Amino acid sequence: MKFLRVISLMAVIVSVAGCSSRADANVAQDLTANYNKIVNNCGSQDNPAYLCSGNLIRFTTNDHNYLPWEASPTSYQNGTGVSFFYTRRDVNTKVVFNGKFFGIIYYPPLIRPEGKLQAKFLCAFPMDGVTDERVQSCGAHSAFPQDSIPCQDQGIYTADEWYKQFTSIDKEDWGTNWARATHECGFDIKEGTDNRADIFNQMLQAQKKVKVEEGAWDTFFNFNELIMNLWVADSKGHISNAQDLPIQAFFYTTDTDGNSGLSDARFFQQRYYDLNNHIIIPIVKIVQDSSLSKVIYIYNSADQQVSK
Repeated sequence: MKFLRVISLMAVIVSVAGCSSRADANVAQDLTANYNKIVNNCGSQDNPAYLCSGNLIRFTTNDHNYLPWEASPTSYQNGTGVSFFYTRRDVNTKVVFNGKFFGIIYYPPLIRPEGKLQAKFLCAFPMDGVTDERVQSCGAHSAFPQDSIPCQDQGIYTADEWYKQFTSIDKEDWGTNWARATHECGFDIKEGTDNRADIFNQMLQAQKKVKVEEGAWDTFFNFNELIMNLWVADSKGHISNAQDLPIQAFFYTTDTDGNSGLSDARFFQQRYYDLNNHIIIPIVKIVQDSSLSKVIYIYNSADQQVSK
């Protein structure tokens, strides 16, 4: 979800006030280290790379009546999952989503702190999979009830096979690109999946193929989508043990029009602190250059609403 030594590739600004904890200030370094860590797996074919490298990012609501670290009640009612995207230095995922400027970053599951819950991911789409309209997020979309079932169920295991299926829908305009998103299949990556480390790598290679061969970086489809299993919650979607969620940071972004998620990040940092035993989740700013070749994670003491 997550994320210095190669200065030519990455710059991190760390501003530490006397009242800030060392752990809070170091979050930018940790996020950058994860971002720069490129591995094929995390020790075996059973452990895909997202478990120990890269950053798991979720853009979320700025509705101050809603807790962004929880899924919506509708998600629980429908049995759907929670969407993240995965970014790493070699993947070049664009850190932007649907006019949002605020969200959370999860620790890679295998390097989360002791006592934190482990996020379980179910499937991964090389491009936005319109998962809010699919059966339980990972399944078929009603527009293409056969072609949009999980990739492995169709005998699709490689980036080339996925790309062939993806481009079997003509690309003429934005509307047709949307059809491609509802037509695409997602790769099953849940625990117990055969060769799931390679499957995850094929998903990343498929994303790169679309960027290079289709120019999709200039369209809506410029990020992958990973679906996480829902946390245990009550009937309204509230999580009783939110203090145990593996949140590494709140983040915010800005744009050239002056939009910023900082006020939301500060509001929810304070709210999380108040609701969860005074646990401080640090805020970082995410900056990305126009070529998407690097992401910069910035910790600034002035951005923090609460600190030690």
